[in-house]
Amino acid sequence: MLDNCVRVGQPGPMTERSDADGRGSASQASIDDLVATVLATGAVRDVRKARLVTDGMQHIVVVLDEQLVARFPRDEAAAVSLRDETALLTRLAGQVTVPVPVPVHIDQRFSLHRMLLGSVSSRAAVESLSPVALERLLDDVGRFLSELAAADVPDLATSPATTSVDQLRQLRVRAEACVVPLMWRHQRAWFEETFAAVESMSFEHTPSVIHGDLAPYHVLHDPESGQLTGVLDFGVSGLGDPAVDLGCLLSVWGEKLAGGLVRQWAAAVALADRGRLLATILPLEWAVTSLETQATDLALAHLGHLAIDINQIGSPFGPIA
Repeated sequence: MLDNCVRVGQPGPMTERSDADGRGSASQASIDDLVATVLATGAVRDVRKARLVTDGMQHIVVVLDEQLVARFPRDEAAAVSLRDETALLTRLAGQVTVPVPVPVHIDQRFSLHRMLLGSVSSRAAVESLSPVALERLLDDVGRFLSELAAADVPDLATSPATTSVDQLRQLRVRAEACVVPLMWRHQRAWFEETFAAVESMSFEHTPSVIHGDLAPYHVLHDPESGQLTGVLDFGVSGLGDPAVDLGCLLSVWGEKLAGGLVRQWAAAVALADRGRLLATILPLEWAVTSLETQATDLALAHLGHLAIDINQIGSPFGPIA
């Protein structure tokens, strides 16, 4: 039993529930069903308040008493991904210093982990930090990425988020079928320039453990101290090109901020050009997926947090005065 994690007491009034806006907003009855599933396992004895989060692509999430997080896969593919993720987190937890969502209960229907607290690391939030707090956050993130690259996780599968020149060539073909016909002339010029850069870029690297999806809502921090308080959602983690993680952070923070990662993550210097290229391609990849799947919300994935200060390929990595 996880008595130390939840408020335990005699059965009382119906659980207080709230629905969060998001993908496929669930009914009140479905919240009750999900909470009942957790309670039936005995992993939690009592739940006073439940909050539903439906924003994720793979999982429906229920926050229990603001202390535990239950993740329910939407389909079989998500269930397989969740099993792989929980196995990785269990092995990774002792090799990174930042808190990660290590499961405290796992079964075929859901996983349960303690809630990690902190503020979303959006560009605006990071820029608002004091100079000392900003340095702390960038050092913590850089240290986490260094630890991730050095982690020893035998038999780890390749991350679906990693990339190669062949994958980007396939992306070009997919984009030419559904996105390019919708582009204006200047956008088509950008498209040609971008894929010319793909052909001239070296994608040679030593595969290491990568997170694969360092979006701002997966990176939590303390807004006072800048301390990195948690990294969430390792659903696409695995072996891959660490430039993918750099590209994600560049796309969110820009090079003015992300350039500070090198203090604790020296490898970022050698990854810079590939990370820049991947950062500029990310919105195209989301647009292609959106049109192919007719999931229009995916086309908006970078709306509101896409950075604009990424230096030119071939320039030194870091903030340019």
